[in-house]
Amino acid sequence: MAPQPRGLLLCFDAFNTLFRPAPSVAVQYALVANEYPKLAKVQPDQVKSAFSAAYRAEAKNNPNYGRTTGGMGPEKWWTNVINNTFQPLLESGASSNSPSQVPPELARKLLHRFSSDEGYELTGDFVGLFPVLRRHFAQRKTPLVVGVISNSDDRVLPILTAFGIKHHGFRYGGSEVVTANVVDANDDINFHCLSYDVGYEKPSRDIFGAAEDMARAVVSASTSGVETASSAPLPIWTKIHVGDVMEEDVEGARAAGGWHAILVKSSPEMTKTYTTIMDRGIPTLASYKNKTAHSLFDVFPPDDTRSSPPPSSSSSNPGKVVRAENVKEVLEWFSTAEI
Repeated sequence: MAPQPRGLLLCFDAFNTLFRPAPSVAVQYALVANEYPKLAKVQPDQVKSAFSAAYRAEAKNNPNYGRTTGGMGPEKWWTNVINNTFQPLLESGASSNSPSQVPPELARKLLHRFSSDEGYELTGDFVGLFPVLRRHFAQRKTPLVVGVISNSDDRVLPILTAFGIKHHGFRYGGSEVVTANVVDANDDINFHCLSYDVGYEKPSRDIFGAAEDMARAVVSASTSGVETASSAPLPIWTKIHVGDVMEEDVEGARAAGGWHAILVKSSPEMTKTYTTIMDRGIPTLASYKNKTAHSLFDVFPPDDTRSSPPPSSSSSNPGKVVRAENVKEVLEWFSTAEI
């Protein structure tokens, strides 16, 4: 019997890993707000404090971007956050007895800005490396699935599109049936596993399990057109998640069972945390670069359990953790790794 094939499931966090706000959210909010006379003097430091309070309150009252709140979705959820961010700033400057109202156009402008590349920048010049990665694995007849696992709503998809990252918009929808029209050999990203769709956020093992289901569906669609995720033939996966937050992306992935993690220093806020991580002695991805005795699957062993272990055993065999500067370094490494 032929040996079971090995494959790579490589997933990325979105915000502050693939792209980041530029300039900061507070600066952009203040910049747009200053277009309105009643908010002309609002400063970024005021916005930062007010936004943090408004975001926390909305997340508590309507978790997961209002996913389970009747009649609410991400657009209404973010509109509430924006209005509640600026309302106290308006009132503090009001000279009349009746409080001013946040201009309704402000929320619309900010929603558009942060649903496109207008509000963000890529964390590096890496988009052209996705097809290089695809060719590297295709030439070696090694299965490769690339996904996004993000604690976010559907804004991720148009942002990636605006930056020229190719995808078919395959999102988690609770269905095991996937048609071949979501799979394209030229896609950079095969699927988007968003907390809004799944109902769980990182570090929950459930969102990583959902990503595995989606990878299984992608493989089945690419080989047979239409097939249920539960019956799709799978290689033995090496599962790797790349992100910038220790608790969500690294500890969450490892606790999910069979996942490795790569911590990247993509956002300015990560600098101090990343220095602390370095002090823990976590190796760099670059340290494995020229070790020809180590193939990709030696460095990151596959999960040969074929599925995630039960929660009681998920921490018994935690995956490897390495660190990298950014997504570009990660893609370059895997595009040249021995397989």
